[in-house]
Order: sequence, then structure tokens, then C-alpha cells
Amino acid sequence: MSSVSGRAVEPKFGASTEVKPERMLAGFPWVSAIVLYTVSWGWSLLRPNTLYWDDWADLFQQDKWFARDYYLSSGRPPWEGITHGILTPIGIWTFSILTFVLFFSLGVFLFVILRKLDFFLTSEIKLIILIFLIAPV
Repeated sequence: MSSVSGRAVEPKFGASTEVKPERMLAGFPWVSAIVLYTVSWGWSLLRPNTLYWDDWADLFQQDKWFARDYYLSSGRPPWEGITHGILTPIGIWTFSILTFVLFFSLGVFLFVILRKLDFFLTSEIKLIILIFLIAPV
């Protein structure tokens, strides 16, 4: 008689079919992306207490919630004014740091999206990501 039972093999408890974050980001050019991105755009962090040209004229020496009211009255999304209202009292430097960090995170999201397409090779995706992070948008 055979020692093999007729039951199907069941997956172990805790085995998951969902993709883990470390696998999704496998192949991302972390070192070259961080170094090149910082060399290209890190200079913007050297001017920490400045607004961008379009914000300076509207927001300089206004009260905390002026931006929210201004953006609502001009038809822009309300979270834009709330963001300005929250970040301005903390310090103008928050705009530069947040922009720097969020744009890099967009490069990471673009990498994940391009990996799911199965259209590009991994080396091509890395090149696209580096161009995206370095080229002025």
C-alpha cells in the first residue's frame, strides 16, 4: 500500500498570494536614484525659507487660513489651501522638503507601475526612472 494519502496538498497557514513590498521594489536603482536625484535637485534644500514664485505673491504675510479661502474662491481643490494652511505655520522650509521627498516617491511609484506593464525590460525601466527623477518636469 502506498503511504501517500489521497488528500490534496494544502498551503501552510500564513502563506499569502499577495505581492510583498520588498518584491515589488526589487530592482529599483536605490543608490543611483538617490545620489543623482540629490545632486540634481538637492540644491533646492539650500534655500529653506523661500516660497516658489507663484506662492510668494499670494501668500506672503497673510493669515494662516488665507490660502484655503483663496484657493476655494478661485476654484482650486480645497486640500491645496489646507496644505498651505498647515505647512505655513510650521515653516516655509516644509514646502521644499515635502516637494523633494514626494517627487522622489513618485519615481518609486512609477517604477512599480512600469514593472506591472510587462512592456519594458528591467534595465529600460531603471533608465526611465532615472530620467524621470533627473530631468526637469
